[in-house]
Amino acid sequence: MPSLVLFGHGASEGEASSAPVRAHAAAIVRMGIFDQVQVGFWKEAPRWHEAVGPVSVEPIAVVPFFMSDGYFVREVLPRELARGGRAASVSAPVGTDARLGAVIEALALEAIGGEAAAGDVALALVGHGTSRSGSSRRAALEHAARLGERGVFAQVVAVFTDDAPRVEEALSLCEGREVVAVPFMSAEGYHTRETIPASLGWAGSGGREVPFRVGGRRVWLAGALGGTPHVSSVILSRAAEALGGPLPASGSVITQALW
Repeated sequence: MPSLVLFGHGASEGEASSAPVRAHAAAIVRMGIFDQVQVGFWKEAPRWHEAVGPVSVEPIAVVPFFMSDGYFVREVLPRELARGGRAASVSAPVGTDARLGAVIEALALEAIGGEAAAGDVALALVGHGTSRSGSSRRAALEHAARLGERGVFAQVVAVFTDDAPRVEEALSLCEGREVVAVPFMSAEGYHTRETIPASLGWAGSGGREVPFRVGGRRVWLAGALGGTPHVSSVILSRAAEALGGPLPASGSVITQALW
């Protein structure tokens, strides 16, 4: 069987940033699809260049657990793999996979919890973005466009914490009185817990008592996209693409698209 290495960003303080990567890796281990499953992080141990070394079984599929195809995926990851001295097939990042749209949709519906009809709710997909690189926002914009075409929600917009249009503009961009926001982010952290709720008008702390009301409108806030279990299916799809063929039969059901 092949081996899998998941690469995430991680954080120098705390383990919340790396928790989804570790959780998805543990779930995939239980599936018995790969001979070995390893994780590596830019800001935590094991570091990227250290993660591939212990993998003894080839071929090796490397899946970047990032929401965009930016600097870390295009420049840092290849350099660190070279430092590790192992041959591996690298997939495109998880966040750019079109199949992730089904996960976004499911997460939004779960957040609403049947309290409103999806057709009456506007979906705001909240990405990070940066004015330094257009690639950071591209995936969120593409997911929002595809979700809008599906017509499940009344409206779909993409907003960003560090780029335009900003999260603060989400409610003005959304028509109607019902809004659900989904953080297009790999893990819970400062933005999902503090800046996004505050930018949406939440005046309390934590931002998880939903829906909260802002000017007569109801606003639901989902958890970070990367932490939902359905993302494991996207990781497996990316791994299969990197390896150039289907994964063992035990993973075939999980790798099917949710739509």
